Amino acid sequence: VYIVDIIGGSNAERAGLKAGDCILTVNGTSIKTANDLKDLLATLNPGDELNIEVLRGDSNVKVNITAQ
Repeated sequence: VYIVDIIGGSNAERAGLKAGDCILTVNGTSIKTANDLKDLLATLNPGDELNIEVLRGDSNVKVNITAQ
């Protein structure tokens, strides 16, 4: 799942996610489709930690975000 845009001032921006990143995993769960991501995010509560691995160019990057 590719990130198209990041909202300024969001937790995603503060964590360092960027437009063009491809989300590979969230909390160790492989993300293949937008529905995979949507379903996983629906299980979270505010304050839950997300460990996200993205592909940025040729490198895998890990970021942590707190759910709001």
